Amino acid sequence: MTTYSIIRYFQNGSKKVLRKGLTLEEAQAHCARPETSSRTNFRVNAERTLGEVGHWYDGYQEECHVDFWGRKAERKAGLLESAIIEHNRLRGKS
Repeated sequence: MTTYSIIRYFQNGSKKVLRKGLTLEEAQAHCARPETSSRTNFRVNAERTLGEVGHWYDGYQEECHVDFWGRKAERKAGLLESAIIEHNRLRGKS
C-alpha cells in the first residue's frame, strides 16, 4: 500500500516531517486546510513561526519503502514495478 508523509517546507530551505503513514486522501485533506500555510493561517502561533523562519507551507510526498533486497525502492518512473517484475522473475514466477 502506498503511504504519504506530510512535510512542512520553510522559506529558508529547511523542512520538517509532520506526519507519516497517511493515505493519499488523508494527505490531501490535511494540505487543503487553511492552517497548513503561513499565508492562510491566521492563528497567533503562526505569526510567531513566521517571524522565526519566514513563510512556510505543508505538502505531501509518497514515502519510500525498502525493497526485497533491503535497499530503498525508487518509486519514480516505474522503477518499483521493474523491481517487482525482476523479483518475480528470479523466483520463477511470470
